[in-house]
Amino acid sequence: MPPVALEPIPVPKKRKREEGKGPYVKKPPNAFMLFLKSERKTVQEELGIRNSAAINKVLSERWKSLEENKRELFQAEAQIEADIHALNNPGWSNKANYGKKSKKSRTKAPPLPPPSC
Repeated sequence: MPPVALEPIPVPKKRKREEGKGPYVKKPPNAFMLFLKSERKTVQEELGIRNSAAINKVLSERWKSLEENKRELFQAEAQIEADIHALNNPGWSNKANYGKKSKKSRTKAPPLPPPSC
């Protein structure tokens, strides 16, 4: 029996940004993200770990217990970042990046035959 030639399995390619949609623009950071950015290194040094999930948990607890006046500083900085983002990207909205996604078509499986006794 002759050997069967195997065909290469196609590897799905990463989706490319559709033409005409323009470049991807990140959202401006919110107050919590700015807090994370400023405090991450200190928490890493304090705990001596680099596990992102554990650090994020500690930082989220610190954010919840943060005094209101310190939290307002981060909120004011986030507002400044949002204003700068709006000036640099006029007319930008989240829909540009996170709008409609194409749905995958699904086919239904054929119905099962009735069980025979």
